[in-house]
Amino acid sequence: MFASTGDLVIFAIRAGLKLGQQGRIAYAEATIKRELVLPLPNFNPEASQGTADGYFSGQGKIYLEALPRLKELYDKSIKGQDLSDSEKREYVEYYLDFKREDDIRAGIIRGDEIRLTTEALLSLVKVRQWSLQKSPFPSAYQRILGTLIEVGIDYFSRNPDLIDSKSATGRALLGFLNSIDDLDLASGEPDVLAQKLFVAAIESISENPDLLGADRATEHLVETFSRGLVADINRHVAKIGEKDLTKKERLYDWAQVVLRSILSSSGSVILENPSTYLAIDQPAQQSLVSSVGRAILDLLIEDETLNLENLFTRRAIDNLVGAALTTLSEYPSLLGVDNLGIKKILSQVAGELASSVKELGPDMLPEIMRIILEKTAVNAELVWPDGFQDPSKHLLITASKELLEELAKPPTDGSKWKPRLSRDQILDVLEITLDEVVRNPQWLIEMADGTDAYLGAAVKAAINALEKVPPNRITASTAGAVIKEVIRAISRRRDFLDKISVGEKTGMVIELALENIVERILSDDADRKTRWALAREEVFEAIVEIVLDQLEQTGMSPESIQLLDKALEKSVQRLASGGSWGIPEFIDEVTLVMNGGINGE
Repeated sequence: MFASTGDLVIFAIRAGLKLGQQGRIAYAEATIKRELVLPLPNFNPEASQGTADGYFSGQGKIYLEALPRLKELYDKSIKGQDLSDSEKREYVEYYLDFKREDDIRAGIIRGDEIRLTTEALLSLVKVRQWSLQKSPFPSAYQRILGTLIEVGIDYFSRNPDLIDSKSATGRALLGFLNSIDDLDLASGEPDVLAQKLFVAAIESISENPDLLGADRATEHLVETFSRGLVADINRHVAKIGEKDLTKKERLYDWAQVVLRSILSSSGSVILENPSTYLAIDQPAQQSLVSSVGRAILDLLIEDETLNLENLFTRRAIDNLVGAALTTLSEYPSLLGVDNLGIKKILSQVAGELASSVKELGPDMLPEIMRIILEKTAVNAELVWPDGFQDPSKHLLITASKELLEELAKPPTDGSKWKPRLSRDQILDVLEITLDEVVRNPQWLIEMADGTDAYLGAAVKAAINALEKVPPNRITASTAGAVIKEVIRAISRRRDFLDKISVGEKTGMVIELALENIVERILSDDADRKTRWALAREEVFEAIVEIVLDQLEQTGMSPESIQLLDKALEKSVQRLASGGSWGIPEFIDEVTLVMNGGINGE
């Protein structure tokens, strides 16, 4: 008897491969109208011209020289020349006569020459029973296993040693095959789904060395996730019903992608800590790794308005799976099985950020999800302070929303230019922003109180100042760097956002400081030689960083802004008159002036 469905399929595949090596046709019929048939050793398949070619090219070659007529037919056939119907019959009859004699002399009826193991021989007997209407399995189950056997024979025909229940590949596949028992046979086309998943499992396992340890942990990983995925598929199929065939097909396709991603991304991470991820100590509990697959599959299938399917590629899902597993490794009990924390985060990101991302570039949404998951792993209790219950209180999602909403807004009336950051630049700014948020616990605490909108205000202030830059004076990359410096500055000193009045101007300290820089260096009134030298990306970024550092040291008073303006004026005047200028000299000059140097000049 077989220990499992997986054993049956693997032994049947190996038997079919072995029979094929001996020149017989081993095949699995998996269609509704034809019974599945696998030959036993004494099975005499219907001969064909191709079968005769193979025989007389090998075992039957000794007969060619003895019979000139046979050699004539063989030569024509092997050279691709057409044989008449009567010649084909004559040629095949030669084959049947000689092959029958060979089989008798070899005692082939015992099947000894194929050296099948007892288990493999039994698997063929069991599968062949299906054609005799003696199967204990329902017809749908026959189709599923027949399909898997057929796929396995095709896939492993070039390297049959890989498919063995004791080999690394075979052990991993055994885990997948044992999950097939859970398929809902009433769901419609279960064999199609089984084939898609089996192909994904074979290819992922073969390509992933971390899964080739040939131990129980590998088998358990594949089986646990596969069972969880099958359960999720059954759940979705029940919701879809029989009417929406297109959606069901999409479900099968995405299930295949998710299976590939989990197996490809999870090997080294999960197998290093199987008790955490695979619930080995609690077999009845759904594994954490399955919760990752469920979260992603639900996100793709359940959405009816955002059309997320068009935004996710295989690579994006791989990255998302990796980030989710990393987060789970840090907080398995809080984000995993019972709480469905990963699913909550992904769904909240999709809902909260969809409108902003639509304006900025929809394809960045999967990457935003990845970044938020990775940053969550740094300090989940702090960034999700309500005990991982309400995803709307996840502070990194809140911060991302504030940032992206400001970046997505159209230019204000009368603005000269609005920085339009590229996808990579926006993601870079987002990553820096979330890093700063995580590094400043007090910022997080005030965000949790609902009293903080500092991030949005800071980004708005930076953009307002940058909108005063005449077109084509700085690049979007420079604008992105300025926004990052502003975010770093307010994470250190919140009073950059204090409102002050300097002369006729009133605004936040950070905004007035940036406006001074823009006015002195980039405006139409600025000297052309000054703009040429100081608008260079790395130079302008350095100036912004130096100015903000000095403001931290001198304070955020109106007097500091006035001193800053004087320092900038003095520096650009020297450059305009042909004097020397460099970053070290600029630092010294700004430091002297803003600290009340010689007469404040």
